[in-house]
Order: sequence, then structure tokens, then C-alpha cells
Amino acid sequence: MADQKPGVTYCDAPVFHFIPTDKPKESKLDYECPIYKTTERTGTLSTTGLSTNLMRSVMLYQTMEHPDYWIKKGAALVANLND
Repeated sequence: MADQKPGVTYCDAPVFHFIPTDKPKESKLDYECPIYKTTERTGTLSTTGLSTNLMRSVMLYQTMEHPDYWIKKGAALVANLND
């Protein structure tokens, strides 16, 4: 992960291949990044208490910053830009 260039709102993410494992390896530098269906981060709350716009979250390994850095920036993945 890295900061986007000045003036860039969205940038492409690489293709993710999900491989099921019994116990994933986690690091203190992993960022639990949410994936939203659209750029609208709001949605109605489902019976589970989660937003209907939230698809899931993925652990992103990065070496540059502490995960709190990305949390404060509101870093997230979006499946569909609704421009």
C-alpha cells in the first residue's frame, strides 16, 4: 500500500485471489481493509449489525506505515465506482 498521487481520488487495486487457509499468517503491520460495494460508505444496517454496503474486509500487508495511518485516512477498497 502507498498513498495516491496528489489530485488522484481513486486508483486501481490489483486483482485479489482468495485462497482459503486454516490459519492465516498475520503481522502487526497488516491493515484490515474494508471492501465496499459502492463509494457510498453508508447503507442500511442488516440484522448482523453491519452495513449492507460492506462486502467484507481483507488483510493487506504493507511495510511502510502502521495500520492506524490507513485507518485515519479512511483507506478502503471499492468494488464499483458510482460516478
